[in-house]
Amino acid sequence: MTICKKRLAPLLLALLLAVGLIAGAAPVTAGAIQEHVVEFLDVIGPMATADMQQNGILASLTIAQAILESDYGRSLLALEANNLFGIKANSSWDGMVYCTQNKTAYNSYAAAKAQLGESFMNTYKEKFWRAYPSWQESVNDHSNLFNTSDRYENLRGLTDYKLACQYVVEDGYCSDPGYTDNLIRLIEDYELYNYDTGNIDPGEVTRVALSESNITLRVGQSFVLEASVYPATAADKSVTWSSDDPSVATVSNGLVSAKKLGVTNITATSRNGKTATCTVLVADDSGSLALDKTSLSLALGGVGSLTVTGGAPEDVRLGVMTGDVYIRAAAADSTAGHLGIAKTGAEVKIFGEAIGNFYYVECVNDSGKLVRGYVYTSRVRITGDAAGDANPSVSWSSSNTSVATVRNGQVFAFGVGSAVITAASGDDSVSCVVTVADTAAHYNAVITKNVNLRRWLSTGADSNGIADAGTEVLVIGGIVTGDGDRFYFVVCEETRAGGKASGYVLEECLKLGTMIKPAPPVGGGELTLADEDCEINASGYLLGPAERITVEQLLKLFSNTGLRVVDTSGAVLENDDSVGTGHVVELLENGVRADACTVVIRGDVNGDGKITASDYIIVKREILMDNGTLIGAYYEAANFNGNGLTPTTYLLLKRQVLGLS
Repeated sequence: MTICKKRLAPLLLALLLAVGLIAGAAPVTAGAIQEHVVEFLDVIGPMATADMQQNGILASLTIAQAILESDYGRSLLALEANNLFGIKANSSWDGMVYCTQNKTAYNSYAAAKAQLGESFMNTYKEKFWRAYPSWQESVNDHSNLFNTSDRYENLRGLTDYKLACQYVVEDGYCSDPGYTDNLIRLIEDYELYNYDTGNIDPGEVTRVALSESNITLRVGQSFVLEASVYPATAADKSVTWSSDDPSVATVSNGLVSAKKLGVTNITATSRNGKTATCTVLVADDSGSLALDKTSLSLALGGVGSLTVTGGAPEDVRLGVMTGDVYIRAAAADSTAGHLGIAKTGAEVKIFGEAIGNFYYVECVNDSGKLVRGYVYTSRVRITGDAAGDANPSVSWSSSNTSVATVRNGQVFAFGVGSAVITAASGDDSVSCVVTVADTAAHYNAVITKNVNLRRWLSTGADSNGIADAGTEVLVIGGIVTGDGDRFYFVVCEETRAGGKASGYVLEECLKLGTMIKPAPPVGGGELTLADEDCEINASGYLLGPAERITVEQLLKLFSNTGLRVVDTSGAVLENDDSVGTGHVVELLENGVRADACTVVIRGDVNGDGKITASDYIIVKREILMDNGTLIGAYYEAANFNGNGLTPTTYLLLKRQVLGLS
């Protein structure tokens, strides 16, 4: 059975570029350990370790093959059939099967044959693959294949990952001559051998995820968030729930209850401190618009956000009760705290979609009082849309697009000056004054491949022009993220069509040079530290803050008042926000920046405020390739022991991450 195919297609090319550190392939730039990679390893890694302990197949081999065969769990087979390893199905397979020809799953090969016929099965026999209830079953079956097929006998109990990668090809798993090298590169680049040695505990929680990342509720409405704890082998999957602002929305065991107009974050935290957050917008249905800010200050090239609340709701329908039912206080069977009874024939106003078996409604109860609460969907007959409640979608505009543009509430700073951003719905509108200053650092850079200057943070955004490979450009500020990608704000003096243009360019499409203009203080004040364990060095870097520090905790390190912290896009952070390398502490005098310093958290190389495996992998790449991708504050964060970037630096950082220092 030949399981994998030769793939010199985009997937393998991308993988070779991503991990070809020794062979001379293009290096991955700092921060290229993308979220989907981390998430995949969080899930599959402990699965593979647990499977190795039970079945004797090296976890590193299992993980590396899963990466190659499933594109980090994103392939069609991985998503539709939970098949991570590209294992085909034939008549000897008793489990579920998936047909890629018609994209349909069947309970068995025999069931597919009975339904599709002999001719179809013969014509498309190469289109049938094993399917599983979950990725765990796919991992188990992968090891079962190695443990039950005589030709894979040399893999059983093997502890040398290089030999395992060699044998799996020699045994006939794959005909691609480069498969062995690709597996070894993945194992060494992501240090997957740690999963073989027990350095990674399969019972340890690695990630928490929520069923929703953003929800909108009306005052009085509730919603149930579900928390998933990874890996599946985690010993303790309990989480605690919290709300940044309980006056806006509370949470209890995942049940979110909207209290008043505003925005808050709901967080689920595992016992070992892993978190996931959902932003809750509590809106009014009175028709009155409101913005969360009336003024916004950004650095040139920075990105800010505005949130609009209110407006006449677009998702309101009318209905009539078909039976008597309690009006419940929450979307649950319990009648505790009910708001009376909705009588048969009572007219109701239905807000939004069903939450489980309930609608959130407004109606007159059996006592003649107008109330809002939850009733069973089975007791409501929808009669139509609420007259006069149609909500024209909110439209956004800028009074000066050369200074600031806006898209769906995201504000992009394109020039120095002021602009008024307006959100409008029907006859109602609200505005925010945006002020843009040239307060970010400037860098030389060279475009490495033809690229569009995007108008917002997406590879599908409209273009302001094209910068060709080899063009020298000016980069202003640090990395900003959008749609899972990382961008720099770039000013190009000569685009392909001629003339000057600016926009957001993918990080991978340019090579950053030296700083030519630091972010300057503009006043006479001076930052003063109150904590003797920290210092601001001659380059303006604040050294000494610990990882996972919040804005509130960071500002307590200073004796000044009038401080704020901005991220790499120039957006002002809130007290509970995490601070990372590259963020800037600003001292304001009369609203003007008088002094500033850039935060450096030793070991936090990617600027997320935490010290993780992603950081030491970035350092490893920089040491091996010496391509100058780590500069400024990020180099300072990588210079863990103060002696430059050396193998010792990497080892010290790695030991800290693994808890060995």
